[in-house]
Amino acid sequence: VRFNANGGTVSVSEKFVLWNSKIGELPTPIRDGCTFLGWYKEANFSGEKVTTISGTGDVVLYAKFGEYIPTIAEVIAMTDETETKVQGTVSYVAGSNFWIQDATGGILCYGKDNGLTEGELVTLSGEKTIYNGSPELNKATVVAKEAGKEVGAQTLLISAILADSVNGFATYLNELVYIEGVTISKYEGDYKTPY
Repeated sequence: VRFNANGGTVSVSEKFVLWNSKIGELPTPIRDGCTFLGWYKEANFSGEKVTTISGTGDVVLYAKFGEYIPTIAEVIAMTDETETKVQGTVSYVAGSNFWIQDATGGILCYGKDNGLTEGELVTLSGEKTIYNGSPELNKATVVAKEAGKEVGAQTLLISAILADSVNGFATYLNELVYIEGVTISKYEGDYKTPY
């Protein structure tokens, strides 16, 4: 199997595989200013993205790249009023407010008439701001969306969160979590939906 990095670099340019054996994990190429979108058997990226290969004969895989989209953690670290894009899975929707998560964190998004449902993988454009002390993607506009899978809530023990004297709850800000060992005895908020 030969890997055509398509203007990028890849850790291994070819891999020898025994007849009718699986190739194993495919390498991840990099290219400045781009996001790797997958390996394809065709140079024009037609057909399905290749995730595993088995079979016989010589194979060339072509790396497909697209626009670099920052992670949620990178967006949170941006200065206020920065225009950006971000991608994540919708974890909760409450009217014009909705939350997305990726492997690096979660962020509150505000955008009218978004038509989103929990579990969709979305790419958004908007302005990173702070709202009520929380990072937010304001004026969030859906650039692309596709079916995904619902975000599974992490199960946390309140004792573990309280033991983290440095970050505590801030570690999980805007992420969908299930906290064991907590009883809410009173809610005093001016919002109809407790976030």
